[in-house]
Amino acid sequence: MNSILKSKEHDSQIFEGVVLDGEVVDGLEFQSCMFKKCDFLDCDLGGTDFLECVFEDCNLRLSTFVGSSFKDVKFLNSKLVGIDTSPGMINVAKTNEANTGINFFIRSDFESLQKFDFIFEIGVINYADLDTEIKFGAENLKNDGYFVCTVAATSSLSNIFKRNPHEYNNFLSYGSYEKSFRKFFDIEKSFPVGLFIPFLWRMPLLAGFLQPFVEIILRPLVPNIFHEKIYILKKR
Repeated sequence: MNSILKSKEHDSQIFEGVVLDGEVVDGLEFQSCMFKKCDFLDCDLGGTDFLECVFEDCNLRLSTFVGSSFKDVKFLNSKLVGIDTSPGMINVAKTNEANTGINFFIRSDFESLQKFDFIFEIGVINYADLDTEIKFGAENLKNDGYFVCTVAATSSLSNIFKRNPHEYNNFLSYGSYEKSFRKFFDIEKSFPVGLFIPFLWRMPLLAGFLQPFVEIILRPLVPNIFHEKIYILKKR
C-alpha cells in the first residue's frame, strides 16, 4: 500500500515522489506535512484536510478536492493569485492568508502580463455575467490550461421544489452552460454535487447517513438533477 494511505492522520511527515494517479482518497488529515515532487494527477482527494502543509513541485492537474480544507498551506515554485470583486473580501484574505505567498487583487485592478495554468471560479458564474467570466478564463490561461468552475442549473431538484431563480444573475440549463463553455474550452470532466432531497434533512441523523449513498447511486444515472456541477475545462 502507498505510504500516504497507510494512515488517516499524518503529522509532520515528508512525502517525496508519491504517486496517486487517478486514485480516490477520502477523509485524510495532514498537519505540518511536506509534499515534494508528488504526482496527484486526476486524483480525488475529497474531504481531505491540509493544515500548515507545503507543496513543492507537485502535479495537481485534474485533481479534485470537494469538501477538502486548506489552512496556512504554501505552494512553492508556484504563483497563486486570488481575485474578488469585493474590496472587503480582499482585505480579509490579505489579513488571514498573509504568510501563504498568495497575491490578492480586486477584480477591477487586476492586470496580468503572464498566463496561468489553472483558474478556479467556485460559486461565481451564476452571480456574474456568463460570457464575461468565460472570456476572462480563456484570456488569462495558457494554451491547454484548465478552468475549473461551478454552475447551478434549472433542471436540479432544488430548483424544481424551491423555484427561486431570482437570486442568480444567470440561471440556465446545464446544456446551455456547456454550449457557452465550448466556445473556448473542451469539457474534460463534470461532477454533480449537492443533491436536494425534499424533507430528508428534517431528520439530520438519518439524512447524514442516507444522503451520501443516494448521491452515489443517482450521480451516474441522473446527473442533471443535482444542484450544481463542477466542470474541469481545458483551453483549446
